[in-house]
Amino acid sequence: LSEHLYNQNDSVPPDEYIECLHSYLSFDKRMGDKPADEVGNLLNKMINRRGYRLLRVLDLEGVYKPVLPETVGKLQLLRYFGLRWTFLDSIPESVGDLPCLETLDLKHTNITSLPKSIWKVKTLRHLYMNDIYLQMSVQKPFVKYSLTNLQTLWSLLIGNKSPPLNWLESLRGLKKLGLTCHIASLGQIAKWIQDLISLESLRLRSLNDFGEPSDLVIGPLNNHRALNELYLLGKLPEPLKLDKLPPNLRILTLSLSYLSEDPMPVLGQLKELNILRLFAHSFMGEEMTCGDGGFPKLRVLKLWVQKELREWTIGKEAMPELRELEIRCCKKMKKPIELEKLSSLKELTLTDMKKSFEYEVRGSMAKTVNIVINPPQGKNRHWGETESSARHHKLLLESN
Repeated sequence: LSEHLYNQNDSVPPDEYIECLHSYLSFDKRMGDKPADEVGNLLNKMINRRGYRLLRVLDLEGVYKPVLPETVGKLQLLRYFGLRWTFLDSIPESVGDLPCLETLDLKHTNITSLPKSIWKVKTLRHLYMNDIYLQMSVQKPFVKYSLTNLQTLWSLLIGNKSPPLNWLESLRGLKKLGLTCHIASLGQIAKWIQDLISLESLRLRSLNDFGEPSDLVIGPLNNHRALNELYLLGKLPEPLKLDKLPPNLRILTLSLSYLSEDPMPVLGQLKELNILRLFAHSFMGEEMTCGDGGFPKLRVLKLWVQKELREWTIGKEAMPELRELEIRCCKKMKKPIELEKLSSLKELTLTDMKKSFEYEVRGSMAKTVNIVINPPQGKNRHWGETESSARHHKLLLESN
């Protein structure tokens, strides 16, 4: 059994709760020192009493910069340590002393490097980071054989120096991989990814010396039959080819791909595709065609910032399962005459489109589809990168 406590008035729960506590989840979203100190006081009390022997889940998501005692490594049964959205700058060195730790979640923090002690956590399976560069030396034997049980390695930053292939090649069980890679290291990383045939989810971004998206050269993924989610951010030098794509893709996201050839005839043949997101500048052509019977299982389609796109043709019986469609900042696009024939469409979202486009859509579809009109968004929101995060990547890549 687990105890889930929500502290609103009492800074520290009674002793009888601490002594049998298996799980602690905080829902305290207050800013300032008080909630951070309260978490620190609670952890200190658990560590100093026998209650800490039972704690297995510690989830502090959303607590602003909680105070983590240096003795947190004494939580010997801790399996899940969640620090997402805490904006912490660092974590205690003693995290490496947690012998049962399986999940460490550092997404949306200010942590840019992990303590060297992390290499001692042999049980770690899921590591979520925030574009973190792992401090390692491949000359040290213990590094090569560390963290080999990882199934999730998310938001690792690979700099422009030689990537740690000795260690990466030992990660045979990876199922979820997210990398931001300097273009100088991309070739070796792409070859390594070819051997990860157990991957289920892959997110790959390529950056240049200035921390900006760059060319993204990746080999064929047709042997990755388990891969069902793929996110590629960077310029793709060749047109998409069906025989090089994972055959069982369910979710595909392309951003800043700068494809000159219409990708829809190829993507429409992916029988399992449920969600397709073509973010900013993924296609640079003027005409796009979803052929007859294409996209048989597609339910969500997003077209963002296809600035040259004028004509979008929807073939007979194409996208028969489409439920949600979002068109954003495609200012040259004319309304497809076949749009209202998408009988399963439930919601159509238009963001920063021409008034004439909005008027025509409302006039022909308002009775059958929920139409949402949004004002213009910030330019960086079209592809997920912000100016501050671009500077962050540049500084990290220069230092590594």
